Amino acid sequence: MFGYEPEFVVCGDARIAYYDVGRGKPLVLLHGNGEDGSYFTAQIEYFSKSYRVIAIDTRGHGKSPR
Repeated sequence: MFGYEPEFVVCGDARIAYYDVGRGKPLVLLHGNGEDGSYFTAQIEYFSKSYRVIAIDTRGHGKSPR
């Protein structure tokens, strides 16, 4: 997608994609409506040097199906 491969979590009937990059204290990035995790490409690259960055594709966005 944008240089990172998603992992998936299944909760009920939802299969949610997320990107887990880096190590350290977790930093969760949530995109706005109509976007996906690729919105945070620059932030993931920067913050993953010091943090465990988790960027989520919400349902129906990016790699997360409706």
